Amino acid sequence: MSGSLLLEVLDVYGNRINETVDLFFHNTTTGSPLAARDQNAAKKIKVSDLPAGSYKLEIDIPCYRDIGIFVSITNDDTLNESVTAAVDPQRVLAVIAPQFASLSAALQSVLSSSPTLCPPAAAANYYEGLDPIRKAGLLNLSTKASATRQVDGSAVFSTDYFQQFIELRGDRLFAVVTESLLQATQNSCTGNKFVFHKVDESLHSIPGCVPIGSYKTTDHFGNLQLSFFRRTEDNAVLVDMDIDDAQGFEHIFQVLGNAITGEPTNPYNIHEILVGIQHLDPGYTLQVRPIASKATA
Repeated sequence: MSGSLLLEVLDVYGNRINETVDLFFHNTTTGSPLAARDQNAAKKIKVSDLPAGSYKLEIDIPCYRDIGIFVSITNDDTLNESVTAAVDPQRVLAVIAPQFASLSAALQSVLSSSPTLCPPAAAANYYEGLDPIRKAGLLNLSTKASATRQVDGSAVFSTDYFQQFIELRGDRLFAVVTESLLQATQNSCTGNKFVFHKVDESLHSIPGCVPIGSYKTTDHFGNLQLSFFRRTEDNAVLVDMDIDDAQGFEHIFQVLGNAITGEPTNPYNIHEILVGIQHLDPGYTLQVRPIASKATA
C-alpha cells in the first residue's frame, strides 16, 4: 500500500539546483512524519515506498527559501512534481553584473546625466563601484520600467522621461523626470487596457516636495510603483520608483510559513520574481554560498 514521488527542484532559470536537500513528509491525517535526507537535487529525486495518503512536504534547500507543498501519494503509482525555489538573500555571496558598457543606452545616458551622483565622465566608475544591493536594485528597476509600456506604447524608463537620478537604494530610486511621464502614467490609468491604477501615496515622501500622485502597475506580482512629487524650489517633477515584492512572494514560490513577513524589500527577492515569474532578465545573476543542508549544518 505505497507509492513513489519523483521530484524536480529548479531555480528561476529552470535549471536543477546543484545542492543536497532534505525532504520532510507530514501525513495530513495521522501526523506521522517521514524524512528523506541528503537528496541530490542536481537530478530528479525519487522517494519510494511512501505509504499512500496526503502529505505536507517541506523541502529544505541550503541556499534557497524552504518550500512547502501538499502532495497526494497513491498506491502503486509515481507522482511527478516540479517546484521552483527562490534564492535566500542571506546566502548570496556576490552579484555577477554587466559592466557599464553593456548597459542599455538609456541607463548609461541617465547615469551620465546625474550630477548629484557623479560627474558625467565618472558615470562608469560610479556604476562599477556600487555595492551589490544598490547595483541589483538599479538593474531591477531599469529592467522592469523599460519593459512596462504606457498605453501610448512608450517605455516608462527612457531618456524621453528620465532626466537624472538623485539617489539609488536597493529597494527604490529617486529621479528627476519630465512632466510628460506623469501625464502618460495618469493617462494609463484609464481605458480597457489600463497599465497603472492610482494607489495611496501616504507612505512615500521626499523632503522639500509635495506629493502629486502615486500609481502602481496591475501585475499580480512584482508591481512597479511610481510616486510623483513636485519640488517646491523649482517646480521640477520627481519620482520615487520601486517594485513591490509583498504581493504574493510566499505564494508564488511556495515559501514556508511567514518567511519574509516584516522583511524590507530585498532586490534579490525582486530578481527572483522578475526572472522566474515575469520572464524579465535584469542582466545579473546571484552567486550563492554553498553550505551543508540546513537540517544538518
